[in-house]
Amino acid sequence: MKKSKILLLFLILAAVFASCSKDADENKQTPPDIEEGAATGETSAEKQKSPVPDDLKFDGQTVRFYSYYPEEGIDIDRMNVKEKDAGDVVNDSIYKRNMDVMDKFGVMFEFTNTPPGAAGNYPNDLISKAVAAGMDDYEIVIGNQYMCVQLATKGVYKNLINLPYLDITNKWWATQYINDLTIGKDVLMYVTGDISLSWLVRLSAIYFNKKLYTDNFGQPDDFYQLVLDGKWTLDELNTMVKAVYRDLDGDGAPSEQDQYGMIGHTYSTTDLFTYSSGIRATARDENGLPYFVFNNEKTVRYVEKLYDIFYNGPGMFLINVSAIPEFDRYMNDKFAANKVLFRADVLVSGERLRNMETDFGIIPFPKFDENEPSYLALVHDVAPLMCIPLTCEKDELAGAVLEEMAFRGYMDMTPAFFDVALKNKYMRDSDDKAMQCLDIIRTNAMTDFAYVYNYALNNVGLIMRDLMTKKSSNFVSAYEKAEDRANKSLQKIIEAYIG
Repeated sequence: MKKSKILLLFLILAAVFASCSKDADENKQTPPDIEEGAATGETSAEKQKSPVPDDLKFDGQTVRFYSYYPEEGIDIDRMNVKEKDAGDVVNDSIYKRNMDVMDKFGVMFEFTNTPPGAAGNYPNDLISKAVAAGMDDYEIVIGNQYMCVQLATKGVYKNLINLPYLDITNKWWATQYINDLTIGKDVLMYVTGDISLSWLVRLSAIYFNKKLYTDNFGQPDDFYQLVLDGKWTLDELNTMVKAVYRDLDGDGAPSEQDQYGMIGHTYSTTDLFTYSSGIRATARDENGLPYFVFNNEKTVRYVEKLYDIFYNGPGMFLINVSAIPEFDRYMNDKFAANKVLFRADVLVSGERLRNMETDFGIIPFPKFDENEPSYLALVHDVAPLMCIPLTCEKDELAGAVLEEMAFRGYMDMTPAFFDVALKNKYMRDSDDKAMQCLDIIRTNAMTDFAYVYNYALNNVGLIMRDLMTKKSSNFVSAYEKAEDRANKSLQKIIEAYIG
């Protein structure tokens, strides 16, 4: 089997890990043997001891999880794998992690998922109504970001700032990302990181078609080196996008049959470019409270750069999402057919490239310019967050389980996915430069408060999306129209959050 197919089959695997179950007894089984040092984290994670005491026991109690993600479909959260679904290094590591945590504390895990096809607001309604009724149904909730944060000011979830055993400064938590979600220094409602593989596959990334790159620019290894040298910028992307366009059908105008430098749309493609390039909508004061910093010269220049890439010249194949509802599949089909050099989205999108014959590489999104201190990877807003309902009466149990699951995820699961499977078995590149580019994506996960809470902030976090959809580069005018209401909404959120 070609390397290209192997990687894509793995990404399929990463998107469809085994579904969760309400039957906790199915989890009470002997974990499979995994070679020590292979999927146990020694490839990238320094072997270390858990901060949760080994003698901590909970005498057969059940830890009840509720997941926003449906039990069927590619978007389920990767928290639970049954023994019957083990057999590869990644699934084995998830199964082993859960078994080890249960064995350490003497507990059982019980998973409940949102029913497939449930109404969009079903998870929020379910948890809100249960808490309002004083029902203690779950210890841990696994919620997708864009829905879960809607309950931040509703008195549904606990403040985890003093939760026993939980320490988000440990390397197995996505500390910067968690801080970007949070208001102030005394309230913590959401945590995520190596506790789940979903956050990893929701990171922004750019795929590049190696055949088209070689035909137009040279060796792909040189491209990786350009990235590692810190020279992969919006201007460099723009130059390549425009250079690759070819009028393949000879009709003298851009058409669907032509060859393009990049494919995308004005929705999430725009969001990923904005925040991954280093543009920030908000900053924090000395008390950790967010305030807007969007309206500045750098942002104005960024909008001009993005507009130039999207609209000035025929290099960009821009999809009308309303006209092509299955735009994600369409984008990948064009990329797989060697009609597009760059496919910009998130890591999990590779699942749709399973039939691609041509090799491709994976790199971070470009920086605004070479002065940016690092590349960044925006976490897409369906990534999982872990919360504890206000009615939970087992804080010590929940805190210990969260910390231990994240620790063992860091030691076992992430290395199994990243170092053993993705890098050593499934990547199309043996060169260490390609691996370093993946490391850059993984270690620079971030978000912005305005992006996360956009719909409560007068849509200011997605203002670039609106501009590009309207084919406008007039950021200042658009922002000034939204600024007053956005500031008032922000203050209401802050008051409700810290109150």
